Amino acid sequence: MNQHFGELRSLLQSSLPAQVIWSSTCALLAEFSPEELDHIVLPYASAHLAKLPARVRTVPLEWLERLLRSQPLPALSLAAHLDTAGRRMRLENIGAEVIARTPHLTGLRLLTLRAQLLREEGLGMLLEAPFMEHLTEVTLDENPLGDRGAALLANSAPWPSLRALSLRGTGMAKPGLARLLDSSLMLTLRELDVSSNDFGWGTGSVLSARAGKLHHLSTLKLQRCGIPPVDAATLGFAISANHAIQSIDLSENGFGDVAVAATLSLLTRPLHALTLSKNGVSTQAIAQLAAREHPLTALTLSERELCALAPLSQVPGLRALHLSQGLGEGAGSGMFEQGFEALESLALRSSPLDVQLVQELVESDTWGRLHALDMSAAALTPRHIRALCSSTAPALTSLVLDFNGLGEEAAMMLARAAHAFPRLADLSLRYNHIEAPGQDALRAAYPGASVLF
Repeated sequence: MNQHFGELRSLLQSSLPAQVIWSSTCALLAEFSPEELDHIVLPYASAHLAKLPARVRTVPLEWLERLLRSQPLPALSLAAHLDTAGRRMRLENIGAEVIARTPHLTGLRLLTLRAQLLREEGLGMLLEAPFMEHLTEVTLDENPLGDRGAALLANSAPWPSLRALSLRGTGMAKPGLARLLDSSLMLTLRELDVSSNDFGWGTGSVLSARAGKLHHLSTLKLQRCGIPPVDAATLGFAISANHAIQSIDLSENGFGDVAVAATLSLLTRPLHALTLSKNGVSTQAIAQLAAREHPLTALTLSERELCALAPLSQVPGLRALHLSQGLGEGAGSGMFEQGFEALESLALRSSPLDVQLVQELVESDTWGRLHALDMSAAALTPRHIRALCSSTAPALTSLVLDFNGLGEEAAMMLARAAHAFPRLADLSLRYNHIEAPGQDALRAAYPGASVLF
């Protein structure tokens, strides 16, 4: 007991990464008897583990299997996140019942049950579990819950602690969405993800009818919901009318350029984040974005072929711009010549980049303000890296260059140019072809940074 408790105390008081502390603690608990756990170890460990993020304190798969076999496991009280990812067999309703009846999940705050063949009956059992009232995030994606499941969730409310609910691909239709939005869940909910449910025409009307009632809902995700172009204007009005909504994802609804422009014309208030990927965004929508009078903090676009993007530099208040695909054929030409007065985070991903565009970036005023740059899967070559290293980036803390096939030459360039990135804290070069000499040189050049290969 004394030896193992000493190890546990040293571990919990250490400055090791949170994930290491949690996994090592879980392994060490097996060395104690049930009596030692109940009276000494668990109270001590609980007090120290409370400082770790809830998402780190995930139920280990070994514990989950023991839980589903109804074996007593008092140490479960230390866990804050139950996630079935990585488990081969699905829970189905019977597994949900076992979890619901477990007395030891008193510390649970996050519940993630993706694609577990959970149906209405199993959901009903979970909703009666004592731990439900303490949950802050619930994810039930890809379970066949339908509108009846949505009604169960609505009727079980309020959950005083719930802040985020994800119901992606659950077979819900507009009546289910309406039930959720009318329920007392909206008294506390901050984030709602109902993507990949085929709501179709009338989605905008469902939201418009609840204008002013979604008091705290700041993030709404409607990705791939089959919303037709004819509904776009109503949707724009609905988002503007629900003033709490600050982040909206409308990607993959196939609106088309005209309908997107119509939606944007009605977004007449500040927004934090807007995602419009794979909606056929082109010149009219880009022009509407550039003509905004109200700030937009973050914008995400992804199209097979993007039109000229230079007007985006005039979007007021833009701090984060994430672009992917379709960046060839001069789409980015002239983009950094002026504007982007507030831009701090830039992603140019999943599309071959012209060296000239990179050169324009590093020669612009934007380069001196950027905190984060992501050029993953951009077909970068040593010429691109030479351009990146040609001018100091005084504010850059994160540089991501994954999936580019870069080799030793590019690695050595980055190592020799460490002076150009004085504040770099995170450098990611995963899925490249950098061998041991290049890796060693980069680690030596950026001793205080996290360098990933």
